[in-house]
Amino acid sequence: MKKRIKTEPGTGIMKKYIALLIAIFALATVLPAADFSLSAGGGGLLGYSFTRYTLEGGNVQSTQSMDRFNYGGWLFFDATYGEFTVMFQGGNNSYAEKMDYGSASLSNGKGRGYETSLGFSLLGKYPFRINERISWFPLLGIEYQIALMQKRQPEGEVAYNRTKSYRPEDRDKNDKPYPLSAWNSWWIDIGGP
Repeated sequence: MKKRIKTEPGTGIMKKYIALLIAIFALATVLPAADFSLSAGGGGLLGYSFTRYTLEGGNVQSTQSMDRFNYGGWLFFDATYGEFTVMFQGGNNSYAEKMDYGSASLSNGKGRGYETSLGFSLLGKYPFRINERISWFPLLGIEYQIALMQKRQPEGEVAYNRTKSYRPEDRDKNDKPYPLSAWNSWWIDIGGP
């Protein structure tokens, strides 16, 4: 036995169908006019960076220099007004550090290191059309990098892995060892392709 539902203009079911048809028609006419695109891709990183800094506080002065060969890769998901990226990067480095307390030297060290990290970034962008062939996309967003592994080999010593073990000098002011997460980092990204 089949049951038929009689619909007349003005009934609840008919109003829903009419509203759905209007919504589909509106989207079908508005979306082609909107400049909205989606894409995905990936890339690689091969580079070199260097760091030089001095920290001073009271009678304590700490200096460090590091030269690093970087490599990695990323995947991105891009839309007209935003971009999400997942990246993996690593690097081999050489370092030199020195810590002085007044006229006494607390520690001097040179060595080599290796580290890897996993990063995520979320960028907002707004396209500006310069002319028919050129558009500018200013970017602003955040990035978070998670330290996955850090190894160090001080000159003349055995290599150690900060992921699994700690050295006496790798401690905070409360004499607790730094966890690997102490090397996680937040970034503010600004740019424009």
